[in-house]
Amino acid sequence: MTEFASNPVNEGDTDVFSSHPFRDRPERRPGFSPFRRPWSREDSFWHLFSREGDRLDDGDDGDDTEEKTLPVFDSLLVFGDSLSDVGNVFLSTEGVDPPSPPYFNGRFSNGPLVVEKIADGLELEASIPFLAGGTNFAFGGARTGFGLSDLGTPNVGEQIQFYLNGQSPDETDLVYLYAGGNDFLQNPLASPESVVEALAEHVTTLAEAGAETFLVPNSADVSVAPFVQTVLSDFQDRIRISIEQFNRLLDTRLDELEVSLDIEIFELEINDIFDDILDDPDSFGFVNTSDPALNTVTGTVVENPDAYVFWDNVHPTRAATEIVFEELRDDLEAFGFAIDGIGEGGETDGGDDNLDGERDGLTGESSAAIAREETEIVETFIETVESIPFFESLSDRETFETPFVADAIAAFSEETGAIENPFGF
Repeated sequence: MTEFASNPVNEGDTDVFSSHPFRDRPERRPGFSPFRRPWSREDSFWHLFSREGDRLDDGDDGDDTEEKTLPVFDSLLVFGDSLSDVGNVFLSTEGVDPPSPPYFNGRFSNGPLVVEKIADGLELEASIPFLAGGTNFAFGGARTGFGLSDLGTPNVGEQIQFYLNGQSPDETDLVYLYAGGNDFLQNPLASPESVVEALAEHVTTLAEAGAETFLVPNSADVSVAPFVQTVLSDFQDRIRISIEQFNRLLDTRLDELEVSLDIEIFELEINDIFDDILDDPDSFGFVNTSDPALNTVTGTVVENPDAYVFWDNVHPTRAATEIVFEELRDDLEAFGFAIDGIGEGGETDGGDDNLDGERDGLTGESSAAIAREETEIVETFIETVESIPFFESLSDRETFETPFVADAIAAFSEETGAIENPFGF
């Protein structure tokens, strides 16, 4: 990892998140997001469940069913904006922007970013910027498309070309593509359709070059950022509506690209998580959701930055980032990714994520308690379908993907009437 200036904001911390009553935060159903439609994918548990019901009706015992497994990844390719930039802008400005300190080691926050935490959990590398020889090509200020952003940084299309000049991805490369918010911040009148199509073009370019697996986050509602509330207040409603449209269109377009390009795209529901935080900030330990913890003019920082959602006028604090990662962690595990404990890249000075021995480090619930809860869900589900021959083997937990059962139960209970239940229960 490239070493930058130390960050005095973090010095002396003994527990970054000690002030957050995480045990009282609202629960999100593990592995289930209402917009991810777990039953729509051909490799989802609900789809397999329905397909096996059809086979049983036809007299097929389903023994030839094959499960998809994710490949072993050896690198993470990162493209995007300041939410993923680990030092490219910092290096290109010779350490001027973002000033570190008070920013954390060239990041546009006061701690590591979501993509770094994901990378550490997957035992991959995302903390070395492209300009220091790494595979993180994200630049702060970047928009989708080609050319330069309003800040003079390369947009995502240019970043991809940087990578493809002399290199090409294969099945062992996991692509993390996170962009779109800046399109609306730099041009509040931007068309959501155009932004989605630009992202689709970037996915297509990488897929045609050999990439097979993608992580694509949707966009949080940037209209709530302090920058929009002050500088772009006249466009706040327009930006909010555009983000909503962008996320809906992106969801549909990614599904289409999976089929047309024969690739795997896992959409990360960052928008839902931020909505949860803003809807009930007290439960997440936040006392301020509208002001920045850092005064970018004076360089002063509030005494309790981890109680703020926003670090500066646009970017989230390390505390908000940690919450987002923990929620995404559940979804990634449900997708089939094995997320291990957080390594050095995912720590701030003095931070104690404690994720290795406790899968849900925010709620404080032990892994044993989670396992017991999931076992109860599985056993209840198995009892319901125990008369079906295909499910006889499901009593063995080692042959069974629990998160997909949770998805099916959640989908059926929360979307009553929206899903046809082939077995009539």
